[in-house]
Order: sequence, then C-alpha cells, then structure tokens
Amino acid sequence: MTFRNIKILFMILLLCIVFTSCSDSTETVALVQPQYQGNELPLEIWSTVKLQKLSMKWNSCVVDESGESIEIGTKVLVLEKANCDEVIWNVTEPSAIFRTSLVKIRVIDTGQEGYTWSSAANIQNESSLNP
Repeated sequence: MTFRNIKILFMILLLCIVFTSCSDSTETVALVQPQYQGNELPLEIWSTVKLQKLSMKWNSCVVDESGESIEIGTKVLVLEKANCDEVIWNVTEPSAIFRTSLVKIRVIDTGQEGYTWSSAANIQNESSLNP
C-alpha cells in the first residue's frame, strides 16, 4: 500500500467515526401497556400536545382530546422525550394529572409520528434520549 492509499483509508475511517458518533440517539422498541402507579393508561398516540408552564415546579404537557389507539407490540422508533414532568389529561371530567412524561415516537410500519406515554415505550433511562 502506498502512503496515499493509507491516507485515504484513514480519512474514510475518521469520517465513519465522526458520522456514527454524531447520529441522533434513537431507540426501536415494541410498545407495552402504559401504567401509572399500578393503573393502566390508554395506549394512544397524539399528533400534538400542548406544553405549558402551569407552576414553578412542573413543565406540563396538556392532552385535550383522545388520541388514536395503537396496539401493544407495535414497533416504534423513539425520537425524543417531551419536555414535560407531568401530563394534564383533559379528556375526562374532572381532569387528571399524571406525574409522568411523554415521548415522541414514529411507528415503523406507517411512518406516523406523535406522542405517547413514556411507560408505553418502556423507557426506564430517559437520559439516552434526545432532550
């Protein structure tokens, strides 16, 4: 091998390392039944949620309508964690507040994107996701 060939191989290797280390950290998972404090939550996907700062302590994601049902076992790509510490569920009367978070997902089969409960994606270590 000539010095020029070694130099080219080194550049290709360096570029591969850079592109791999700079990629988004996403995770493919199969959805499970979401739970909050031992109670089942509806397994749904919402195309949008509202982010509101309703108190000094919590960032809130507000869900105002029922989402689209999604099946347990559906393969999804977890894109990011929503910036909320609690979910205000305005679908029922009276509203419910859950001290949990949501994650943005993409359904592998359909490409549909939206938000669902972090427990549905079985996210235990949210630090691996993009904030």
